[in-house]
Amino acid sequence: MTNAVVTWNTVYMAAVIEQLRAEGRTVDDEDIARLSPARYEHINPYGKYRFEAQEGLSRTRLRPLRPPAEHSSG
Repeated sequence: MTNAVVTWNTVYMAAVIEQLRAEGRTVDDEDIARLSPARYEHINPYGKYRFEAQEGLSRTRLRPLRPPAEHSSG
């Protein structure tokens, strides 16, 4: 499961970085070097999961990325 999570996170992190740069935002390589795809707080390792293999294999692109959350400073 760990390998699947790291792979999934790596693919989506790369997509986010690519999208941010395409939008003209600055993404420093030094910041990217500090990222880790090994985070898994969003995964329940004790749950039961069912995957539809054919659906996954027929997918030709990533699911849409969520817009960034707005940060308030107050």
